[in-house]
Amino acid sequence: MPLPMLDAALGSPSRVRLLRVLALASSELSGREAGRQAGVAHRAAVRALAQLVQSGVVRVTPGATAHAYAMAPQHPLTKRLRRLFEREAEHASTRRATSARRR
Repeated sequence: MPLPMLDAALGSPSRVRLLRVLALASSELSGREAGRQAGVAHRAAVRALAQLVQSGVVRVTPGATAHAYAMAPQHPLTKRLRRLFEREAEHASTRRATSARRR
């Protein structure tokens, strides 16, 4: 029995971190760069990216030296996840600004 869509996409902290990076990226990223930006070890990033590709929420473009990863534009969760991570970033920015003013 296949996992529900959100379980497949958000099933681990590594996947959430990688989705966040890919959702906010302005272009495709190599697996190594996505893992670095997400703070995920390379081996764990490769596993998590493979799961995200399998779920359909991330697409991969094979390259001669590295694969490139990006959110899959046609996936039903892509727009919602982008919006969610953008709002999360806005909220964090607002909290930092409020905290800085209190000092």
